Amino acid sequence: MSNNDVQTNRVELNLKDVRGAFWRWMFFCHSCYNYELYQGMGVTHALSKAMSKLYPDRAQLGKELSKHTIFFNSATHTGSIIHGAVLAMEEERANGAEEITPELINSIKSGLMGPLAGLGDSLVQGVMVPILLALGITLTESLGVAGPLIYTALISIVVLGLAYVFWMQGYKLGTEAIGKIINSGLMKNILGAAGILGCIVLGGLVSNYVSITTSVYLPLSTGNFVLQTNFLDKLMPNLLSLATTMGVYGLVRKGVKSNKILLGLFIIGAILGFLGILGPVPVFE
Repeated sequence: MSNNDVQTNRVELNLKDVRGAFWRWMFFCHSCYNYELYQGMGVTHALSKAMSKLYPDRAQLGKELSKHTIFFNSATHTGSIIHGAVLAMEEERANGAEEITPELINSIKSGLMGPLAGLGDSLVQGVMVPILLALGITLTESLGVAGPLIYTALISIVVLGLAYVFWMQGYKLGTEAIGKIINSGLMKNILGAAGILGCIVLGGLVSNYVSITTSVYLPLSTGNFVLQTNFLDKLMPNLLSLATTMGVYGLVRKGVKSNKILLGLFIIGAILGFLGILGPVPVFE
């Protein structure tokens, strides 16, 4: 068969096919979720309609799709670059690219789902969610129920936007896209900057929403020496709140379970409150 015949018989996916596969992934990524395959059936369903164009014969289509029903588990947003690249590889394979084998495709999926899941968790759960939650909580105080609605809208835009960009870049660049994203110095710098911003936001949350003060004071001949206002606040405002937050953070880093930390905070707070050590700052006329 001549090169002209191959070019004439070539089956290509259009933008509608690629976008349709993306939306099927976003809506059905956790369909038939189970401990054996995790997102495996969701991947298969996302690729099914586009691959039906590449493989019109239903028997062959079923055979090709069955190769995707393997274990897969990654971030739904950053991990979508894998499926975009897989779709591009399936397109080339359907058009005679013998070097692209099912084993190669599945090796790429299984080898990269972990690193891209880590990237997604760091970027979205570790940075974007805390920042947007802080914004939503703050807006709730002044706007009421609009605060949670604004948070829901913003996090949806972030997740969908990130997933779409990764999916389309994966399809556009094929297997090269994955290596570029993982090894990109720019992405590393963005994550670093986002992490710094997240720390600033969380610091503001500690200052606004963690309030720990001591009611201890010493009666002196020159007047009452209030430990909180005359000493601790002069060293650093909200020093007790910061110390408590850092202590909890240290316990979390050591692997202490959150329910034990909460129980410990409750017991310690109750005891110190009963002894009069913690409480409102005393005000003297």
